[in-house]
Amino acid sequence: MFRSSWHFLFLLIGEALCLGIKPYELKILSYSVWPENSVWDISKARLTGRDRLLNGTVTLREDMDNGHYIFSFESFSDPVGDGNFKLLPFQIPRTPMCDAYKKYRPLFAKHAEYGKQTDFPVHQDICPIPKGTYYLKNIELSAENWPAILPRGFLRGNGSFYRNNEHLGTYSVTVLVKDINSQ
Repeated sequence: MFRSSWHFLFLLIGEALCLGIKPYELKILSYSVWPENSVWDISKARLTGRDRLLNGTVTLREDMDNGHYIFSFESFSDPVGDGNFKLLPFQIPRTPMCDAYKKYRPLFAKHAEYGKQTDFPVHQDICPIPKGTYYLKNIELSAENWPAILPRGFLRGNGSFYRNNEHLGTYSVTVLVKDINSQ
């Protein structure tokens, strides 16, 4: 009886992890790009209000296809907030742009509803990714589709774009991860 109770408990824990029960919330603290004249112009986007919602417009200056463009991503953690970020194992190696968009778009599509919060095509896999100016309205990060276990504190994601293997720019987003019941 005791042994079967332990098995049942482990099944419940595993099920909770698979269901994605998240005891944490995410808040965008900052974002930046270097160099500033990169392929994405984010200068007209702002974090607004106490909830740090992303609003404004962003401009993709060129169509991005698989033949010429590559994307990579690295993530870092700083649990105490002292600026000492450590590399995490969540990475995307250099991947052709459309392949990366198709593979990872579903993970980020939950953050912005197409037609209501943005006109960027987060709802479909497209190639090439079309240049243009796209609006952003009250976008916040959702913990849905994020790992069930995530370090608390500050997370930084750096996404880099390349054209014909030449670095075009790196975009950095810093997020605060904290327990939902902590204030």
